[in-house]
Amino acid sequence: MVLPIIPKSGEAILEAQRVFMDVFRQMGMPSLTTPFSTPATWMYRAFVFIMGFPVYRNNPAQNKRTRDVFERLIKVAAEHGWGEYRTPPAFQDAVMSTYNFNNHALLRVHETIKDALDPERHPRRRPGGDLAKASPKGTSMTTIASATLALFLLAAAGTANAQNRAAADTGRELYQYWCASCHGRGSGNPGTIALQAKYGGKSPALLEDRTDLTAATVRFFVRRGVSIMPFFRKTEVSDADLDAIAAYLTRPRAGAPSAPAGPPR
Repeated sequence: MVLPIIPKSGEAILEAQRVFMDVFRQMGMPSLTTPFSTPATWMYRAFVFIMGFPVYRNNPAQNKRTRDVFERLIKVAAEHGWGEYRTPPAFQDAVMSTYNFNNHALLRVHETIKDALDPERHPRRRPGGDLAKASPKGTSMTTIASATLALFLLAAAGTANAQNRAAADTGRELYQYWCASCHGRGSGNPGTIALQAKYGGKSPALLEDRTDLTAATVRFFVRRGVSIMPFFRKTEVSDADLDAIAAYLTRPRAGAPSAPAGPPR
């Protein structure tokens, strides 16, 4: 799923539509963006365009085309100043390489923290394409202290963000805030469309209509993601918020059968 963040304006929507349709046309793939595509609006200061790609178990050639288009969209979005909201692990290096201000200063900060906390970690690939060697064991206490402080500040920022969302104090409100843009009613919701294709009418595609979900199933997919759905970190959806969402989706309903026990499906 490609999720570029664009300015919150009508002009930006029109420009993004044009740019992304051009990419699909150049790559010879049916466009996931049309003149009628609208972005998600849950952010206060920006819009997020959502482009969900199918993944095929028995069509590696199509999957390769999808990856090529995916990477091209990331690059073109960055050229227009639109960073990604999130991305699957397979594309994290491609996205990180677009944040290249001051010779990839942000990436170098992250790598310094990782090396300080785990000097023996495996070599990683940097944007330039060369494998970088892990830091020696003799990491200074100053570096470790700086890394610990940086992690503490990141955790504090995540806590502040959770507190800012305290107004969404019920599972339904949290579901509307985090999930409905993909899993809501109506057309143009990629999560609902994907489940319609998967179940073929045998189970409701709308999660709010399901009566067989368990809290464990909801937590599993939110934390791990699946197919075009990315995972959500605890700094985004806290454990308490996730419990509230799970309680909403598994709430008792008159005449509904009990949810079966067992592993996530």
